[in-house]
Amino acid sequence: MANNHWVRDRVINILRHDPTARASQMKKDLEKKYNITLSYYVVWDGMAMALEELQGKWDDSFEDVFRFKAEVERTNPGSIVDSEWALVGKKMRFTRMFVAFNSCVQGFFEWMQTLPWCGLKPPNWEMERATSFCFSCGWTQLAFSSSIWCI
Repeated sequence: MANNHWVRDRVINILRHDPTARASQMKKDLEKKYNITLSYYVVWDGMAMALEELQGKWDDSFEDVFRFKAEVERTNPGSIVDSEWALVGKKMRFTRMFVAFNSCVQGFFEWMQTLPWCGLKPPNWEMERATSFCFSCGWTQLAFSSSIWCI
C-alpha cells in the first residue's frame, strides 16, 4: 500500500503548478491513475509534505515578514512597510501588511498636483491609511487622513 512519501513523490510536480489543489481531487486522480485505494489522510499528509518541500515550513514564513520589510526599506528608501499582528492565546499572529513603495507615493503626489481641483499640504504630511491599488489597470485608490484635502 502507498504511504505519504509515495504520494509526496507523485504530487510534487502537480503542486508546483497548482499549490491550491485539493486533497480530495488528488486522491481521486491518484486512485484512478495507479489503480489503488488511498486513505484521504495519506494523500493529505503527502500533499502537506510536498508543499513544505516546495514552499518551506509555515513557521519559518513568520520570520520572512521581517526580512521582507527590512529588504524593502533597504532597497527602496522612503518606502512605507507596516505589518500588523494580533495576540491569539499566547502567540503573535500575522494579520496584514501594507507596502507603499516610495516611487509610487511620489508619483501619486505628482499626479495629484496636476489636477486643478486638488490641493496638497506641505511635504511634512503623514499618511495614516491607504486602501487599495489595482494591479490590472494601475489605478490607485488612496484614503488619507486630514493631511491631504481636495477642494
